[in-house]
Amino acid sequence: MHGVPNLAAVASLTEVAIEEAREEVELNLRGSFLEELRSRPELDPAEVVRRAGKLGCDLSRGAVVLCAELTTDRPRHVVATISGEYAGALAQHMEDRVYALLPASEIDGPPEATLVAARKLAAQLQRLGIVGISSFYSDPAELGRAIQEAELVLDVLKRTDGSGMPPEDIGTGTYRLLFRVLASHPEEVRSFYDDTVAAIVSYDDQYATDLVGTLEAYLGQNCNMNATAAAIYAHRHTVAYRLERVKELTGLDPMQSEDRERLGLGLKAYRIIAPRLPR
Repeated sequence: MHGVPNLAAVASLTEVAIEEAREEVELNLRGSFLEELRSRPELDPAEVVRRAGKLGCDLSRGAVVLCAELTTDRPRHVVATISGEYAGALAQHMEDRVYALLPASEIDGPPEATLVAARKLAAQLQRLGIVGISSFYSDPAELGRAIQEAELVLDVLKRTDGSGMPPEDIGTGTYRLLFRVLASHPEEVRSFYDDTVAAIVSYDDQYATDLVGTLEAYLGQNCNMNATAAAIYAHRHTVAYRLERVKELTGLDPMQSEDRERLGLGLKAYRIIAPRLPR
């Protein structure tokens, strides 16, 4: 009689051990798959879809990538939250970050629907860390770039630390386009930065001036000199002098529409590549 409960206990423990082993295998598979996406851009798209499908994630219609750096020491909880909140997500903790592939949320739905769902999830996770998301990539072969893009967004959010550039701005419009180009052709973004505002960034660093801040304020105040002066607590003549220095150093005139557009885009390029610039 004493042997029966023991046999039941052994059977129960064996079942638990098998389940834990199965979970460990799946964790390893998810981790190796995501790592390959990060490091091997030449992966065949059909192979990407097949392997993700075996892990319960349908990437055939594309996806958004999420990358989070946590302030909590419970990464498995975050992974479980992602899986529970976003149907079909493939999430994994790797190298102090959590990565997630968020597949297209609707059959034949617009990419924006997936982005909206991804932003909603990112907002939920913000209390647990800093979260970056990529734009929508319809081609599974480009998901490695999507991972790079999400990492770039995260790096910029870490650097701004909630100031200087609103997180919602990073995820939309020109910033999103620049992030996408940076993930695929980083040299082009760096070249544009060098050709526009690099000279005033260097000047500010060398002489402890604020030409970059003044230019940003000027553009942010719709090129109104008085409003700019009030925004940066400086005299109107000081603003005019600094803008003249911007013109001299960059060869671009903030008073001229076409040059102003190039300077504005150059500032955006600076914000996203700043974490990677030498200090």
